[in-house]
Amino acid sequence: MSYNIFLSNVAEALVCEFELGSDHALSSTSSFGDTIPIGTISGDSEITLSSNTITLPEGYEFLVRFYAGIERANVSTYIYTRLYYSDGSDIENVITGMITGLAANESSVEETCAVINTNNGSKSIIIKGYKSDSNTTSILNSLSYGYIIGFKKWLIL
Repeated sequence: MSYNIFLSNVAEALVCEFELGSDHALSSTSSFGDTIPIGTISGDSEITLSSNTITLPEGYEFLVRFYAGIERANVSTYIYTRLYYSDGSDIENVITGMITGLAANESSVEETCAVINTNNGSKSIIIKGYKSDSNTTSILNSLSYGYIIGFKKWLIL
């Protein structure tokens, strides 16, 4: 899955997208115990990827969105994904993606997103997830996609 994102007449903007690179079987059944692997990132080189950690440069306000596409063996299994800072601390006002078993569908897509301000320094983020029970559940590369848009924060004195 891919999207073309174009920004015009915007000064100091960063855009990139990221993907898993391969399917990831969720193993954790406790609160956000799995770190979701990020295989590739493309776009502006100021946003970097190292060991599943995305680093956002200082001086911007970023919108980060990740769509998790899953496949599950049992439709009653719940799946949760969420953005965190790489040290495990919470990102303020993050939206948690939750895929429930109510739709009676074995494949589903849900998003997690956050707005992250880096005026006081660069920030490193990861995506974590877990499932509600021991049934086989995977996040699929072919249905998962993330993007990041950053706009320069201007300080008005």
